[in-house]
Amino acid sequence: MVKYEVCPGQCLRHSGVEYPAGAIAPPLPNSSELEAIGVIREVAGPPPARPKPVVKKRAPAKKKAPAKKAD
Repeated sequence: MVKYEVCPGQCLRHSGVEYPAGAIAPPLPNSSELEAIGVIREVAGPPPARPKPVVKKRAPAKKKAPAKKAD
């Protein structure tokens, strides 16, 4: 199985998951294109410890301030 890592200085976001530089990225349908433009590169052998991907969550909605009555 081919493994890819995100190149230094790059960041990859796929399906709501952000892969920082050095993280292992899953095989994607457009992996060859991403590799050609320098976003990811193929990893040979067992990879060293890497940062984990960060799942982006939506921020909670802000509460509206109560309306002030006009005097």
